Amino acid sequence: MKKSIFKTVLPLLAVALFFATSCEKEKERTPELSGELAFLKSIIGQKQGAIPSMANEKGFSSTISNEYFMRLFVKEEDGFTKKLIVYANDTNNNNEYVVNAELYANGGDFEARKQLLKKWLGQLRQLINSSKIVDEYYTFSHDYNGSKVYSSLDEMYDDIDIAQFDEHMYFAADCRDIKGYQYSVCMWEDRRVGGGKDVSMQIINSKIHDNSTDTIPYTNTVVGKNDDMLVMLVDYMTFRYIGYTTVNVADKTSFGSVIPFQSEYMSPGDFGYVKFYYNEKKESDLLFYGTIIWSGCGRMEYPTNLKRGNTASSAPLYPGDSQINWVGIAEKTQKDFSYGQELWNTISKREEFQWFYSRTRKKVSVFCYQPSVGIGDPNDAFFVVFVENQ
Repeated sequence: MKKSIFKTVLPLLAVALFFATSCEKEKERTPELSGELAFLKSIIGQKQGAIPSMANEKGFSSTISNEYFMRLFVKEEDGFTKKLIVYANDTNNNNEYVVNAELYANGGDFEARKQLLKKWLGQLRQLINSSKIVDEYYTFSHDYNGSKVYSSLDEMYDDIDIAQFDEHMYFAADCRDIKGYQYSVCMWEDRRVGGGKDVSMQIINSKIHDNSTDTIPYTNTVVGKNDDMLVMLVDYMTFRYIGYTTVNVADKTSFGSVIPFQSEYMSPGDFGYVKFYYNEKKESDLLFYGTIIWSGCGRMEYPTNLKRGNTASSAPLYPGDSQINWVGIAEKTQKDFSYGQELWNTISKREEFQWFYSRTRKKVSVFCYQPSVGIGDPNDAFFVVFVENQ
């Protein structure tokens, strides 16, 4: 019952020679990584039970676990407090494989943080020069005046050298290789109360140990792949995929780990509606508009022109409930993690989702749209899934 939010020798020698040659070629293609980036990558795919000893060998303290599917290790080094964070789908299971490893460095002055950023970017450059990179993206945001996109890592280096800290700035370098590894090196500076000042490095590969031989294609035929936001619809009762469309907004922001929604809600006496905007309540930033009818059935007015897309032959593993942002209305947050895995099983198989998901630094956001209320019919409801292209 569905829960509801309402509720032979020569041949053998030939084979052996083939594999030996293949392995040697593969060895030649394997990047010789160094430093912190090499350490982070060595963690990915390890069982959680092996991580504490690996971390201790690098001088990190013993582990701390919490409900957000992560384990935390800390050390003091070169004037920085460095935090190593590893994620798996189940923190309490030592046999679970690590799919996400992050390293944060807090402390030092502005120039020291810039030098650390350049050091870590040098390690990333080493990777880029020796790997098959599918795509790469370099950007700089400064005092909320939009983002500057660079065509190369070298180009971004020049701006790091001359950067002067004012109120808020963010450097980010992201790339992805053909084996599904996603790499990110960032520097975040924020003078506001509670703002962060850190340099970070992250590696993710949710395809680790999924028994798939698939690699990510160099090209992709997803319609709307360069747009700002992917919007997917999934039936609430059956988890059947309905379709997708894409949306563009006027003013994107690269800050934060969640999509910055603003909601507008009219409670249905007879007729009501819900709207979601990106960051500000203006029509140029509208993401979703659906009507709600009491003892009737509303409909989704925006976006329109749904497409079906294609099904991929494999899918990324579920990243854990904490990586899903359940969006609410009227100052209320929807949370029903029992749906997360089933919903993921549907959307993660879609090529359009995989394209956008590999290009976002923000959590996947989900809203359950209920067009009928009062007596209502759960068969009318569906999940709206948002994935930002960053």
